[in-house]
Amino acid sequence: GLWFGLFAAAAVIVNLAYLLRRNQWLGVRFGSLSLWMTTHVGTGLLAVLLAMLHAAMAPRQTTGGWAFWALLVLLLTGAVGRWFYAWLPRSTNGRELQFAALRQQLAGSGALAGDDAFAQRARDSVAALLERRQWRGSWPGRVLALVGLQWDLWWTLRRLRAEGAAAGLSADALAEAVERTRTAHGAAVALAHFEDLRALMGTWRWLHRWIALFMVLILMVHVVVAVLRGVFTTGGLW
Repeated sequence: GLWFGLFAAAAVIVNLAYLLRRNQWLGVRFGSLSLWMTTHVGTGLLAVLLAMLHAAMAPRQTTGGWAFWALLVLLLTGAVGRWFYAWLPRSTNGRELQFAALRQQLAGSGALAGDDAFAQRARDSVAALLERRQWRGSWPGRVLALVGLQWDLWWTLRRLRAEGAAAGLSADALAEAVERTRTAHGAAVALAHFEDLRALMGTWRWLHRWIALFMVLILMVHVVVAVLRGVFTTGGLW
């Protein structure tokens, strides 16, 4: 299991390199943020898998066991944060869109939808979704509002699919209209609650970073303890 542990530690190091690119520390600016985010997610999953194998699928109440559980909690918070992250619209290079770009995206979605009765109902449904949910200033209130919006969108798109099928729309036209409605909804939410979404992400990043710091510190303790045990009990690490 030693090699699993070494590769897990290497995956953690590569995972944390995302911070260098995101904050452009040490002059790291190559590659798009979206590619770095994909690498960040992939190495996080790989680190958990390797750490689990390193612990022989049975982590104990040791520094290594606590490092594994901290890594698992970090993975779970990362998955939730990735969902938050998806609500902030971004350009192809991974940077957040600003108000002007959001307005253009929303206007483009409305223009592409056409002027038929079904498209008008889809636009009215998006407007109704935004008016139905009231956002609160607290972090839990924003999370509940976002979850509620996602639930409302799912039901609305399901209803629109049924109405489009009853109206005789082709499968391709219906799928295209539904996708444009989804895009318009995302742009409208981002435009109407831009600061709420940024505040939500800011609080999550703060929590995620402190959990990551705890995990790195206890992982370092685990590595030091393992090395010292190897040196003083067997005369060498290997």
